[in-house]
Amino acid sequence: PAFREAGRRGALGVVESTSPARRRAARGLPGCLARPVALGLLRTIASRSLGGQLVRQGSARHFHLHAPAGVDAGAAPSPCLVYEAALREALREVAGMEGAVDHMQCRARGDADCEWRAEWRRR
Repeated sequence: PAFREAGRRGALGVVESTSPARRRAARGLPGCLARPVALGLLRTIASRSLGGQLVRQGSARHFHLHAPAGVDAGAAPSPCLVYEAALREALREVAGMEGAVDHMQCRARGDADCEWRAEWRRR
């Protein structure tokens, strides 16, 4: 769908605007060194570009967004697909992560905030 493609393309642009050296370190260093670098980059992308907060909870990463653009309680959750795709693409590009990004809470479903969860698994 168009919402997912917009999120994917937007994330690629944002990732490309970050430090190439930090991106290489996040992907090329051994895991124990790369993860803090990748998490720092992802936190920057989440806050500056997506307007949310990325937090670590064990092996999972949770992305919290208080008021996603275009999403109100009771509305269609389609704009959330933009954020979901952007988060998935940023995780793939910065950290080399694959896997599901689960939309755990959604303002369109009546929750207070939107929240996504992603496991930290390398390809």
